[in-house]
Amino acid sequence: AYTYYDYDNEKKFCTVLTEMVDEITITCNPTEWTNKNVEVEVKYPVLDGAILQYSNDGETWEDVTTGNVYFVKVEENTKIYARMIDASGIIVKSVEQEITNIDKAFPTVQITPETTKYTVYDNGEAGTTTADITVNVNVSDNEGGSGIKTRQYGWTTSQGEQPTTWNTFNDGETIIKSDCTEGTYYLWFDVEDNAGNK
Repeated sequence: AYTYYDYDNEKKFCTVLTEMVDEITITCNPTEWTNKNVEVEVKYPVLDGAILQYSNDGETWEDVTTGNVYFVKVEENTKIYARMIDASGIIVKSVEQEITNIDKAFPTVQITPETTKYTVYDNGEAGTTTADITVNVNVSDNEGGSGIKTRQYGWTTSQGEQPTTWNTFNDGETIIKSDCTEGTYYLWFDVEDNAGNK
């Protein structure tokens, strides 16, 4: 309520009634790291004559015509916006939500030397070889950002046969295979990030 005076200098009282409006809520699924799209539900409060809007950038707005609930699938990390405009053109509610848990990029494996096929030759003595196989490995998830969950390697003597035994390793570790006999060896990697990319 507030006080004002009319033209006859007579004191008047005025009471302004305002309607309480709930907040706009944004719910994202999932909220943990994912390599898929994030499903977003925007729920607007009920207000007669209100215009409901949604935006992907906070500048270009689209009217929501599907009632008080709006569903959208977000394909990449971004910030989304929602607002409510009352019948007089005033923005009465607005909210924004940043989505940062989408990672669709595969981890990167760099090895030195840059090959996964190694041939070992017998040096003429039974059960011995000319050299061990030594490989340096670096793994990163810089593009996706979810971080590395699993680092494993294994050896086979067949290009089409995956290892039956896997060994964990640390980033930057040197892998050494010293039990070689004459033949060809293939080095396999099983690397997965926290979003499920491998």
